[in-house]
Amino acid sequence: MTTTQFTTLITTFLLLLATTTVHCSELELVADLGWGNRPTGVAVSTTERIFISFPRWFANHSAPTCAEWKNDKLVPYPNQYLNSWNGSTDTNDKFINVQSVFIDHFDRLWILDTGAAFLGNVSAGKGAAKLIRMNLTTNQIEKVYPLDEIVSPHSYINDVRISVDGTHAFLTDSNLGGLRHLDLVTGKGQVYLADHPSTHSEPGFITSVEGQPMILVTGTPAAYQSDGIAVIENHVYYHACTGRTLYRIDQALLIDPSTSDQERAAGVETVSLSGVPDGMVLAGNEKLEGTLYMTAVEKDGVDYMNMNDKRVLPLISDELLQWPDSMSVAVNGSYLYVTASQVNCAPFILNARARRNTFQLYRIAI
Repeated sequence: MTTTQFTTLITTFLLLLATTTVHCSELELVADLGWGNRPTGVAVSTTERIFISFPRWFANHSAPTCAEWKNDKLVPYPNQYLNSWNGSTDTNDKFINVQSVFIDHFDRLWILDTGAAFLGNVSAGKGAAKLIRMNLTTNQIEKVYPLDEIVSPHSYINDVRISVDGTHAFLTDSNLGGLRHLDLVTGKGQVYLADHPSTHSEPGFITSVEGQPMILVTGTPAAYQSDGIAVIENHVYYHACTGRTLYRIDQALLIDPSTSDQERAAGVETVSLSGVPDGMVLAGNEKLEGTLYMTAVEKDGVDYMNMNDKRVLPLISDELLQWPDSMSVAVNGSYLYVTASQVNCAPFILNARARRNTFQLYRIAI
């Protein structure tokens, strides 16, 4: 190679760097959660308080189902009593199975209790499945929303997001599919798009993690329905966990009960093809404008979407992120927190590989 050719090559490379957004992200360990209990949700407040959910999937569960990471240890949140359910009938005043925690743009903590422990049905009794709003100043419950209207015995309410004005909640059901709307003023709920293909796993699709197909011990492919959800401005974005298509719908079509099923179905938009996400989160402002991040289960990583042209691009891939689950954005939008729940190593997966590290919570500079 001549000197002129080498100079031309270097100049071209520098021009490419100048015109390309490059993300060089590294994982930072926030909390080592040990070998015992699988984390799913994470929520980080504006004051950097960290909340983590540990769903009661298995009989040997020993952690609080909702906890705060405080002084390098897990503390039952908001107290031990609410985390003390032991299979009894006191379903409405204790946490049964907290799948998700979420802090909204008003810095309010939402705790989502599926009411369905040990991978079974929703517990009998009023208020087993519930959404709880916490006051982070007093650490007291502000409001409990029973979800009886929007769950059935086989539901698994997975995640929740809040509208711009703070008066509506939107939820997913990863077992039955569909979207749920909850009016936070009246407490009334509705189930929408229950049979729409956008809220269900994609037919014939099999998720693969580190080269291993996710087949259940029953011999059937793992199929998880509507799961990740985000509110961006006035649209609800959602994604089945088993599939590659991101959808959205104008939230007005979910809020107005006079809207027909046909109008809602017609309002579903395909946004983009993506990887296979579990959780999604918006890094944005108080108007819910910003960037959408999605975990990338098949890539041990996290992707983000360019909101201008809807390209889905990689943020990070690291073998420590085995089944990246849920995320939270904090520290003035500077860090993305993510749990690695290692679902691919769970005992319900056929020939599940042995776990190679403890459960952990990480963060990534964004």
